[in-house]
Amino acid sequence: MKTTVHAALSLLRVIIALAICLGFGFNRVALAESSPGSRFTIEDNALVEYSGKNKTVVIPEGVERIECSFYSPEIETIEIPSTMKDIAAEAFLDLPNLRNIKISEKNTSFEFEDGFFVNTDSNELLACVPGDSLTISVPDTVAAIRESAFFNCVNVSTLRIPASVSEIDPYSFTEMAELVRFEVSLENQDFSALGGVLYDKGQTHLLSYPRGKRNQILVVPETVIEIGENAVTQNSFLRRVRLGSHVETLGGRAFANCNLLQSIENQVGLKKIEESAFEENSSLSSFEVGPNVQSLSNLAFMYCYKLSEVSVSADNKFYTSEDGVVYKSGEKGEKILWLYPCNKKSSDFKIPFGTTSIAADSFSDSVEMQGVTIPTSVTSIGERAFYNSGLTSLVLPNSVTTLGEMAFSACADLEWAFIPNTVTSIASNVFYRSENNIIIRTNSFYITTYAQVSGLKYEVEADPKFYEFSDVDIIPNPVVINGEKANIAEFKIKGSYYFDLSELGQALTDLGIYYNQAYREFRPVFASMLKSSVKSAKTAGSALTIPANRCVKIAW
Repeated sequence: MKTTVHAALSLLRVIIALAICLGFGFNRVALAESSPGSRFTIEDNALVEYSGKNKTVVIPEGVERIECSFYSPEIETIEIPSTMKDIAAEAFLDLPNLRNIKISEKNTSFEFEDGFFVNTDSNELLACVPGDSLTISVPDTVAAIRESAFFNCVNVSTLRIPASVSEIDPYSFTEMAELVRFEVSLENQDFSALGGVLYDKGQTHLLSYPRGKRNQILVVPETVIEIGENAVTQNSFLRRVRLGSHVETLGGRAFANCNLLQSIENQVGLKKIEESAFEENSSLSSFEVGPNVQSLSNLAFMYCYKLSEVSVSADNKFYTSEDGVVYKSGEKGEKILWLYPCNKKSSDFKIPFGTTSIAADSFSDSVEMQGVTIPTSVTSIGERAFYNSGLTSLVLPNSVTTLGEMAFSACADLEWAFIPNTVTSIASNVFYRSENNIIIRTNSFYITTYAQVSGLKYEVEADPKFYEFSDVDIIPNPVVINGEKANIAEFKIKGSYYFDLSELGQALTDLGIYYNQAYREFRPVFASMLKSSVKSAKTAGSALTIPANRCVKIAW
């Protein structure tokens, strides 16, 4: 009886082991050494991971999909099994020595001929294997060219596209560093070439400018209305682009990584500049937004670390600029701080009074901006607004009610932030990747609870209505008030903590403290005030505006 039981258990173990090896009933199975020196990780008949240094990689039978990249410079040959049905675009990235793809005779979904790997079910070109020829022609059976199809063909200088091709992914040719010329069959009904540049048939859309083309100036034809996504990316020779007068759109990454590009001329017809249009351009130091631009992504200049000024045409009805910073006009006429250039240097950038919100991503990557003074007109700060900025400290005024997702994330130098009790909506990850150094200072039970839950260090400040000011000093820090230079007054609060109360604004103040031009000093008009009943008075000088709920009693 025991022998029978042991035999049954042994048989059960064998069955379970076979099930694991074959993937039956299990979500994940690793096949070690399926071919010597190769290791595959397979989930639900999909190859999700490969590791190894073999020159020849034999994908196991039973695998139906490749969902990973091989990323191995040693690979020269890949063998595709009969069961393979689908292959991800990234599968053959960065395989500079790949020369052959062998396909099982039983697999009718793929073919490999003359260096081109094609899905015969969809007639889609999946990959081109590098060879010795500098001029290559896409097979006339191909209808579509997929993303990264030519990733490994870095030495090709001329690419010929047949009449059969009707679909091309914007990222098909990105890595072709030596490409200088496209040639398109005159019989092609969807694409054409002019001067070696790829366009749609009617030449209204510029689709791909060869990365290796060595012209310093690009003059866009008058027929073009859009420069497409990723169209002129990574060209290291262009310095100037002159748009045709009918160009309306610059697509996402249209001029990304064009490291010598310095100017875009003739924006008379331009209406839209999309996200990352000029991403990572290392020579772009200034940019002027044209008169008719209606849609400007404030991520258009991501990682442009030399950009210090973005100006806007005076005729533009949708955007304005002040001191190289872009503001957007809202639907109800509100003023939104929209774009602060990455390389604009400021130890204390003063946002103009009247600005109502700080847009998402507006100060993103502004590593040269160390401080900001936010006026009491601002009520909300958008997602990632100060992501990876150079902020060292922060005081939010008592007008702010909302802080968006990751608003101050990745601010490595941010030491402390004062958040007032007016903030009633704060995202859980506002200080993501800033939390190790920052101290939250607040007078709000809501914010202290938020800090506790988020694991942030915090200090509780007294309720502003009980603050008492003393030891008023005039310090030599000049500001301009109505065209006159003056000094900023700093009020020492309870002998330990300073608020910079230099926010300039309306002619009457909430606290009744005024700058008197005759005596060049600040003088109190009222000795005390109430938060709910604010007194004010007129004087012959200019006003220093202080938020109303910062104090009740002033000791002079």
